Amino acid sequence: MAETQPPYLKLPNELWDVIFSYGFVQKDFLALSTLSKAFNKVVEPSLYSSFTWIPHPCVALPVLSSLNNRDIRPLTRSKRRNGTELPLGFFSHQKPYLFLKALLESPRRAGYVEKVRVLAPLSDSGLFWDSYQARECGFSNANLETCKKTIDLLPFELHSYWLDGLYRGKLDVILGLLLLQLTGLTSVDIRLRDASTIGNPVFDALSSTFNGRPNHYRYPNIRSVNLSIDRKGGAPVRNYYAVHEDDICHAFYPVPSIFEFKKLETLSLTCCSPGNFWRNKLSTASNLKKVTLRNGVINEHILKTFLAATPHLEELDCELVYDDDAQQRLDCDVLKSALSLVQNTLSRLVLDISVVYGQDWNPIPWDVQNFMGSMKDFQQLRYLDIPITLYATEIVAASQAASSMPFKDRKIDPWGERMPDGLEWFGIRLGGLGTVIYGIQSEVERCVEVYLRMNPGVKRIVQDLGAGDDEDEVDLEELFSRS
Repeated sequence: MAETQPPYLKLPNELWDVIFSYGFVQKDFLALSTLSKAFNKVVEPSLYSSFTWIPHPCVALPVLSSLNNRDIRPLTRSKRRNGTELPLGFFSHQKPYLFLKALLESPRRAGYVEKVRVLAPLSDSGLFWDSYQARECGFSNANLETCKKTIDLLPFELHSYWLDGLYRGKLDVILGLLLLQLTGLTSVDIRLRDASTIGNPVFDALSSTFNGRPNHYRYPNIRSVNLSIDRKGGAPVRNYYAVHEDDICHAFYPVPSIFEFKKLETLSLTCCSPGNFWRNKLSTASNLKKVTLRNGVINEHILKTFLAATPHLEELDCELVYDDDAQQRLDCDVLKSALSLVQNTLSRLVLDISVVYGQDWNPIPWDVQNFMGSMKDFQQLRYLDIPITLYATEIVAASQAASSMPFKDRKIDPWGERMPDGLEWFGIRLGGLGTVIYGIQSEVERCVEVYLRMNPGVKRIVQDLGAGDDEDEVDLEELFSRS
């Protein structure tokens, strides 16, 4: 996004000199200065309320090899006394570094920041392209000493990597130090791009103890966490969605630490495939109300482990994935048991089923096992969007059984017998596309139309087939251009 300046900043300094020469006295200049300071104090909380740094995938970042992986402190000691002001925007790709310098020089600003959206960089990403940048823009000795004192409060096993990263100008360590300053955070959005969460300073800053106290003491107000992935190996990660590879960035790893945040209300995970990792590791997240689990390898057993730790969940958006080659099937009994853990609070449920098919033809069509049965116990449920395969077999069986009964005893609304009474929105989707034959699909759709006619208060959810992910979503607005 192009930078725009207020009109008064475009006036040449000579013109201001002319204006101030007409009757301005020392008292007038003092009034202007006081007014400027007052305005700055008023707008500062809003100016620093959020920080965004997710560079476009095409934007290259400096690498440590540019400076031969050496300590940059000797370079900064040779900085010219009069300094050299770099052109505006020259250093814009290092917003985290500039923002950290601003917070170190004025620590009160750190308390204003409530929301962050950042990229977790690779471990070989640096701060400077060459020794000139390192000399002119490096940390002062006072800044380095402040950062070193912060690192000393981290667990001892992290000291070596963080100190080495600080002295060599590693971008991931700078981001970690930045997050350690922001104790007033309420929302954290981290984008992964080839980087792993394991051993990453960005996640260590959020999950490690600090000064001997757990992470939730340092971040008492975090309410929302979002972990997303946009690219792997330079290619859009959506290319990998079709095969649902295992967790390519270990997005599952920091989840137990995230559950420690006492006020956590919203959690969104992309490409998260935990396997058995979460078992016996998730503490109870009593305030967690909204969860999104998409594009990972999640089944009903993993979901049950997760929901057991979220007793007050209100909204769930989950994609369940199965491998047809491995004969994986969804067990409706287990899924119903998992959902029943939150039946007293769940108000919105969106489920998807994705089946990964191999190259070899399987003569046995993919289908669910057992029946979901009635959801009448979900008394708070108002929004339900589920795959057609979840109920296809039992709805068709109920419809066929009804057609063979005398008309006066015939039950003509099989969906109504199973859906919650307070439902307001209802939709079915083609989860596991290709697994439901056309005749069964048509019968299920007919029964849905009957259900909607019999329950005029229920509105149908229409699927938006044209919606797509914007994997290149980028916010390039400059919050801070220079320290």
